[in-house]
Amino acid sequence: MSDLYEKDKPSGCLLSDSCNFILGCAGDEDPFSHMSDEDFATVVVEISMCVNAISEHMDTLQTNLTLEESYDLLTAMKRVNKMANIEVNENRNY
Repeated sequence: MSDLYEKDKPSGCLLSDSCNFILGCAGDEDPFSHMSDEDFATVVVEISMCVNAISEHMDTLQTNLTLEESYDLLTAMKRVNKMANIEVNENRNY
């Protein structure tokens, strides 16, 4: 991935850390199943905030990432959102 963010290393940059968080969640086969309802709710809020940060700064990302990296990030965002929706609909009582 780009030098914009380093895997497993918080940078203090909201955009970089948001990208890492989304990619990390997407890399886990089932990131939500082991969480309590409270932990899950907290993580879903964090995911929403990260998606928002990434979406608001897509121009910066497109300037700094290759086409493949941009695609990987967008794919990760879609996958994490889908997994969270499945978890809410099938396993959580919200």
